[in-house]
Amino acid sequence: MSLAPPFTPEAAAAAGRLSGLARRRKRDEATAEAALLAGSTNDEPRKRRVLKQIDACDKLLDKCQDPRLFASLTAAKERLWNLVFPKAGVMRPRSTSQRRQPPTVSAAPQEQTV
Repeated sequence: MSLAPPFTPEAAAAAGRLSGLARRRKRDEATAEAALLAGSTNDEPRKRRVLKQIDACDKLLDKCQDPRLFASLTAAKERLWNLVFPKAGVMRPRSTSQRRQPPTVSAAPQEQTV
């Protein structure tokens, strides 16, 4: 029975670098895909400008060593991200004609067992 080679600090560092690259690549692809799915609206130049700012923020985060600067950059990135892709809680409510009606529940008589 052969054993796997030992997991050295160097191997851990290399695996960490590869996983970081893969995460960034996947995030960038998702950002590009989401931008395409957003379609062309009147806000498109604004969205492109905000996406550029998010990319610039990502580059600064990759180089950042100061924990305070890192925290402020991540907070800024979160605020920028919400401008482009708002969460359900911050979006405007739909008009009443577009809302689904809640299902009606009728009271059914319950059977009694003796």
